[in-house]
Amino acid sequence: MKIVEVHFVQKFTLLDGNPNLIILFQRELESKYYSVVQDYCHFYFIGIGILPVVICLAYNHIVYGTCELRDYPEKCSLQLWSIEGGVNNMLDWLDLREEMDFIKFISCVCEENGVEFILAFLLQGDPPHYWQFERTPVRQWWAKHFGVSDIEHHERNLAYYEKLAIQARWRQIEQRVKHLEGERWDYKAWSYQPVSATWVDYSRWHALRVRDQYEQHGHYPQ
Repeated sequence: MKIVEVHFVQKFTLLDGNPNLIILFQRELESKYYSVVQDYCHFYFIGIGILPVVICLAYNHIVYGTCELRDYPEKCSLQLWSIEGGVNNMLDWLDLREEMDFIKFISCVCEENGVEFILAFLLQGDPPHYWQFERTPVRQWWAKHFGVSDIEHHERNLAYYEKLAIQARWRQIEQRVKHLEGERWDYKAWSYQPVSATWVDYSRWHALRVRDQYEQHGHYPQ
């Protein structure tokens, strides 16, 4: 700011002290600051922020386009386990189910010569994810890293509307109670619980004890 003042004094003295130069110079300063702010906004918001995002979106839309649904590659296999053959067969079945990422199995129990078997068709493949059903790769990436699944979104809505229903029911009960109180001229005395004389005497004795500031561990005559 000091440099600007010196420059202003020099310019004002060189032109014989014309007072109109003050307004002219102030306008020049305002336009200069406006240009600087405009340049910063263009660089940070458009050059670094909006323009790269627009370029990435246009590139993905032109190169990849919209996503299409396709069938998942599956490998079908037939497995047979004996129920009465020992515990190892069932343990193998459980280990196999835990090792594979995604198993769709159709099982049935059959009996042959008095021995029961488990007949299962295993369909192995990658599990479908919720973000794979978005329309574009960018939307898939956003849903995968920042979004929530449709199941979670549905459960959130259910919990929210359940909370609203409970609160509405509470309000209805409160309004009904207030209506009955006004209709029957009801007030708190109707629900008053009587207190025994023993508690009244004990409260009076305790109040006198606190007033006289007796020691709690001491023994004093009544």
